Amino acid sequence: MLEAFKPFSCDCSSWASGMMYGRITFYRGRGQWQTFSRGEVFNKRLHDDPAFRQALAFYDISISDFLDKRHWHNGNSAAGLRAGDCMITQLPARCWARYALDFKKRFGTRIFLAIHDNQVPWMSAAYDFLHAKGITAC
Repeated sequence: MLEAFKPFSCDCSSWASGMMYGRITFYRGRGQWQTFSRGEVFNKRLHDDPAFRQALAFYDISISDFLDKRHWHNGNSAAGLRAGDCMITQLPARCWARYALDFKKRFGTRIFLAIHDNQVPWMSAAYDFLHAKGITAC
């Protein structure tokens, strides 16, 4: 049905839930998602799973940044991190950009990610990151 109608889809805040609520929606590829909070990362020891580490490595996020609590707060100036330099910004942006490209490639459907003006550079950097890895919608 999606292939026949090629509708648009819109999401306005899921990609930014890490920054707003401390929950990351993590795209593993091929339509597979995983959602977790920082507490769940440690309680469930997600970082010990080799498949999770491999999925995280795809996004070029170091395990040390992923586990560092400073990176779970966007723009942690006290820790010397600017907005957009934190893992909590980069990882979800890269995940959602990858999902949007994947979805368009698989179904011909464009996902519209509604973002605020100050978030444009983060999403632009996410798309640039993916294009540098050879990930496109074509």
